Amino acid sequence: MKILLHITVSFILSVLFIWGVGYFFCNSLPYYIFDPTLKKLIHNPGIIYKHRSEGFAITYKGLYGVNSITNIKNDKRKKIIIWGDSYVEAHNVNDEFKLPQILTKKLVENKFGQNFMAYGVGMSGYSVADYFFNLPKYEQLTPNTIAHFIILTDINDSLPDQVSHKHCMFRSNPFRLEERVPHLKFQSFKKTLDEYGMYFIWKPFKAVITSMKSINFTPSIKNFSENSNRDTSSFSYEFLSDSWLFLFGKLREHTNTPIIFVYCPAIPKINMNSVDKTDNDKKKILLFKKVAQKHDIPVLDLTEDFISFYDRTGLFPRGFKNSQPGAGHFNENGHKIVAERILKYFIEGN
Repeated sequence: MKILLHITVSFILSVLFIWGVGYFFCNSLPYYIFDPTLKKLIHNPGIIYKHRSEGFAITYKGLYGVNSITNIKNDKRKKIIIWGDSYVEAHNVNDEFKLPQILTKKLVENKFGQNFMAYGVGMSGYSVADYFFNLPKYEQLTPNTIAHFIILTDINDSLPDQVSHKHCMFRSNPFRLEERVPHLKFQSFKKTLDEYGMYFIWKPFKAVITSMKSINFTPSIKNFSENSNRDTSSFSYEFLSDSWLFLFGKLREHTNTPIIFVYCPAIPKINMNSVDKTDNDKKKILLFKKVAQKHDIPVLDLTEDFISFYDRTGLFPRGFKNSQPGAGHFNENGHKIVAERILKYFIEGN
C-alpha cells in the first residue's frame, strides 16, 4: 500500500512539475478558428500567445488574423498591409517591436500618423500563394488600403512546388495557384490543452497520430514526390523567369493597389566561426527584380541595410539571447531596419 501511495504521489508531483515548467517556459499551443468573413483559419481572437523557444515574448491576437490590434476595421486611417510568414507573425518579439507597429509609430513621428497606419497579415508557413488568395479578402475588409508590402526572407517562398508551404500552394507543370480547404482537426483539443497549460501533451499525441498514419500492412511502393520540397538548385533561370512572370501576372490581376516586395536575405550570418556577408541567392534575386519590373512591381533589397547595420553596431538583425546570433527570425533590430526602409520608400513619394 505504501509503495502504491509513493508511486501515486511521485506521479502527481512529476506531472505538476512538468506542467509548471511548460506553463512558464514553453510556447503557447497555437489553435485556430474558421473566420467566415475571410474564409480561412486564423488564431483565436482575444488570446495572448506566449513564445519562449526563440526570443521571450507575448502576442495579442486580434480579429481577422491581425496581431496587436483588436479590430482593424475600427481604424479609419489609410492602410499599409505588411504580408509575410512567421517573420511578420513575429511571435519572437513583443507587440510594440513588431514591424507594422514600428512602422505605424514612425509614421506618427514623421507627421503621417493622422492619415496612415500599418498592420500585418502573417502566419507560419505562408508563401506567395497565400498572399495571392488573401489580397482581395483584406482589401475588402479594409477598402482604404493604399499599398501591400510583401516580406520575402527566402527566395524559395516565391517558387513553385515547395511543400514546406503549409497553406495555399504554387504549383508548376502547368503553373497554377491552389487554395487549400482549411480543416479544424484537433483544434478543440489543442484549445483545451492551451487553456490548462498542458502543452507537453500535444507533441507526444501528435507523434502517435503521425505514426499510426504511416503504418501500412500491405506491400506498396511509397512515392515521396508529394511530401518533399522540389530541389530549387536544379531550377534553370528560364524556369525561374517563367515562374515569376506567371506569379507577378496573377498578383497584378488581383489588385491595382501597389505591390512592393521587400527582400530580406539571411545575412550577415555566422559561418565556420566567422561572419559571412554573402547572399547565396544574389543572382536569383537580380533576376527576380528584373522580372518584377515588367509588371511594375518594385523590389526593395535590404542586403546593404543589414550589412551596414552590422558594420556600425556589431549586432545582427536576427537571433536572440536564447538562440544562435545571426540565425532564425528577426529580433527587434531586424524589425526596426525593415520598418525604416519601408518608411523611407513611403516618404520618398513612391
